[in-house]
Order: sequence, then C-alpha cells, then structure tokens
Amino acid sequence: MKREMFEKVLQIMLPGSEIVVYEVLPRNQLNENNEWVPDSPAIFLSIKYESDTNNDIRSGRLSQRLSDMTGYEVNIDEGLSMWMYKDKIKVDE
Repeated sequence: MKREMFEKVLQIMLPGSEIVVYEVLPRNQLNENNEWVPDSPAIFLSIKYESDTNNDIRSGRLSQRLSDMTGYEVNIDEGLSMWMYKDKIKVDE
C-alpha cells in the first residue's frame, strides 16, 4: 500500500497527523511443506500528531484498525510524535 493512501486515511482518522517515517518490510510465512514463502509486507509508521483524545495510538486501536482495513500488518510508533508539544526547545549555544 502506498504512503499517500495512509496519509489520506490518517487525516480522516486522526486530523492534523503527519507521517514522519513510512517503511515497508517484507515478511515470510511457513507453508505446509515447511518452507518459507513470501507473505504480505508489514508497514511501520512513525507519526506526529496534535492530539489523540481517544488514546487510539497508545492503546494500539489505530494500528489494529488500519491492519483490518488494509489486510497488511500495520505498526504505528509514536516515539517521534510531538504530541502536545507546540513550543520548540531552545538550547543555549
């Protein structure tokens, strides 16, 4: 699935959000012959957002909803988010 599609969906589900990192990683699964075969990829997103009033990101509900909707494993990392921080940090030089 393309990044642009996730950006559109996130704007509907979490207005004001922005994708910082979009990474598609291959996955494999074991078949009935005990061989590793390609599977649908996993999609990892790092996003920044203004607010998450329903705690959908922290609880994993947004990742699960996107996974259910797309058929891909979707993982959202909020570690890079600027949640509730609108001021820039100034460091004395």
